[in-house]
Order: sequence, then C-alpha cells, then structure tokens
Amino acid sequence: MNEIITKLNEIEEKAQTILCDARASKEEMMAKLDWDKREIDTEYDRLEVESMRRLKERLQADARVQIEELRQKNKLAAEEFDAKFAKEKERLAEQIVACVTQ
Repeated sequence: MNEIITKLNEIEEKAQTILCDARASKEEMMAKLDWDKREIDTEYDRLEVESMRRLKERLQADARVQIEELRQKNKLAAEEFDAKFAKEKERLAEQIVACVTQ
C-alpha cells in the first residue's frame, strides 16, 4: 500500500513539474508572440509609410505634368488671342471711331 502511495506521489510530482514546465513554456510562447506582433506591426507601419510616400510622389509628378500641360494650353490660347487681337484691332478701332462720330 505504501508503495502505491509512493508511486502516486511520484506521479503527482511529475504532473506538477510538467504543469510548471507547460506554464513556463506558455509564458515564453506568449512573450515571443507579443514580440512577433510588435515586429509585424512595425513592418506594416514602415510599409504603409513607404507606400504613402510613393503614392504622394506619383501624385505630385502627375500634378506637375498636368500643370505643365495647362501652362502650355494657356500660353497657346494667349498667343492666339494676341494674334487675333493684333489682326482685328485696326478694324475694331475704325468701328469705334465710326460709332463715336455718328
């Protein structure tokens, strides 16, 4: 009977040791998972910042192209207007004089 009790005590001690080891292992795993999560979050943040930087650069480049196209269009329109005005100014001046003298 003593032998059985001794064996049961040994089994209980081994079970306690296994449970303690499991708790320690669980804590280590949880710490590792927490560290991994922080690392992943940091990496995603870095990737997001990089992605936003590239998007901003692309949008700025597109805006510069559009601005330059609009400048060219406006320059051509102004040149056309100046040419049309130069061509028509004498006729318009004569019409104004004719209206005033009537």
